[in-house]
Amino acid sequence: MSLSWGERLLAVVVGLSDRWLGTHLARRVLAQYDRRIAALQQQLTEIEAQRVQLQISSEALAVSTCAAVLAVLRSSPEGGILFEPGTEHEGLLQTSINMMVKPHLAAIREHPRPDGQFAYEVFPHWDKICEHLLALADRIESQDIAAHVRYNVEQIRKLLR
Repeated sequence: MSLSWGERLLAVVVGLSDRWLGTHLARRVLAQYDRRIAALQQQLTEIEAQRVQLQISSEALAVSTCAAVLAVLRSSPEGGILFEPGTEHEGLLQTSINMMVKPHLAAIREHPRPDGQFAYEVFPHWDKICEHLLALADRIESQDIAAHVRYNVEQIRKLLR
């Protein structure tokens, strides 16, 4: 961070004043800047903590919502969710891949179709998903969001019985 022209001028005036008049203004100005920097660093720490909480909360809500929808849609005898090409659930398939398959909370299998397209079957690892969500809920400071995530875990478990 560079100094503005006003801050540079102030530094010169304070330095000359200290040298010629022995006022010790430089020490006071530096102490003021140190307090300002400390306050800004504290604000930055608080903002970072809020960012982490928002990230954890949004991940927990997104994963729990996706898992709840997948639990409702379970369609194959093996417990997977089958996504046929060209259906209205293609967005859910992409979300499932991003939220479940990539972080290894689910597996995916391709099924070739005669027309050259593929159907995809997602196999959620339900125990792993529930453990992950409960671990996230324990880290969430907002009691309302944590309670909502825990409630979703309970509902998912009920749907899977």
